[in-house]
Amino acid sequence: MEAAKLIGRAQGMFACPEGAATLAAFQRLRRQGWIDDDETVMLLNTGSGHKYVHLWG
Repeated sequence: MEAAKLIGRAQGMFACPEGAATLAAFQRLRRQGWIDDDETVMLLNTGSGHKYVHLWG
């Protein structure tokens, strides 16, 4: 849920939890050294956070 909030603040998107999980995974892989500074990474969010409004309450 923290990653979803970050996406909202940075990109203005209301990402679904599974879409936000891609950001959480990216952050973890960066910290662990699996993704280098010179690499390009694209994260996909294919759903809307509107389906999960109950999680924000």
